[in-house]
Amino acid sequence: MEIKNKLIELGLNSENAVVIGSGILNALNLRESKDIDVVVTEERYKELLEKAGVGYAVIMPKIN
Repeated sequence: MEIKNKLIELGLNSENAVVIGSGILNALNLRESKDIDVVVTEERYKELLEKAGVGYAVIMPKIN
């Protein structure tokens, strides 16, 4: 998976998201990953919720 292209497609960048988990290993060509785990800003989270569909998994909302 080309992580950079997928992040761009989702409108994610260093201002509104951080890649975590195996996606980092994929980006460094250390291990193949089939998904991207990200932490996003509250604003971007709400935008992604509106677009949610196939290929999107919203796992956990903001924790207070």
